[in-house]
Amino acid sequence: MKKPILTALILLLVIVGTVVLVNASGVLLSPHQGNYYENYKGFSEMIVGDWSSRGKQFTTWQNRYVRKVTGLAVVGILVLFALHMVAVGRKKLPEGGAEIPWYSLFNRFIHWLSALSVSLLALTGLVMTFGKYLGGGVFVRTLRYIHGVVGIFTVVPVGIMLIMWAKDSIFRGYDIVWLSKFGGYLSKSHEPLPAGKFNAGQKIWFWLSTIVSLVMFYTGYLMFYFSASVNGLRTAALVHNILAVLLLVALLGHLYMVLYIYSGSLRSMLRGTKTEKTVQFLYSEFYKKIGS
Repeated sequence: MKKPILTALILLLVIVGTVVLVNASGVLLSPHQGNYYENYKGFSEMIVGDWSSRGKQFTTWQNRYVRKVTGLAVVGILVLFALHMVAVGRKKLPEGGAEIPWYSLFNRFIHWLSALSVSLLALTGLVMTFGKYLGGGVFVRTLRYIHGVVGIFTVVPVGIMLIMWAKDSIFRGYDIVWLSKFGGYLSKSHEPLPAGKFNAGQKIWFWLSTIVSLVMFYTGYLMFYFSASVNGLRTAALVHNILAVLLLVALLGHLYMVLYIYSGSLRSMLRGTKTEKTVQFLYSEFYKKIGS
């Protein structure tokens, strides 16, 4: 009975939030209505301090370094994956035992909706970053608008996901052991490490992907609607692009771990269950809870 109630509350929260956003859009989408511009200016000064006076540095970063840093980050992480494949290789999950419910249908729907949206944002963002090498023009401009629209939409599933899994993603004392051994990813041995419903690596990915996505939504919104001063837009662009590189690297790492390192790890997000032996091995602290 609790799950339907929780689902209903989450949906109600989303509906209320959407109504509030629509009603406020007349002010939020333009710096020339009401006192929004002054409010933004005060907020910007509070958050970034003297950064907004460094327009030249921001412009230099945009023109000279964004593409280089992004390209190096992508190539660098792919090289690390290749080295890991050679040095460590895949790990097979223990199977067998009863099927333990892990993700509800609603959990999986929100996850895949978020995954699809963030992946589309990453692809369109890369095209925008390297647009001049792809001929620019209508193609890149079209993807820019798609990027903006998808970015606005993505905040809904990401926001729900933040509410949905925040409790299970709180760090516990036993996570230190997992982190100290890098989750066993750097070792050929396959030893069990303590973890709750999510291990420490999943928790890091969860908080990084949700919080960074929400900050990127705000900075992206400012740029898409030009809802800031020139220096404010430069600040937003700098923050947005730095976080984009960070999130892109983390996303590639997440995909590598899910699709390659642990064979069969996708089954829980497809079927909604994990086998008892898998839970006992990878999520021992959670297994103790459900077994007691």
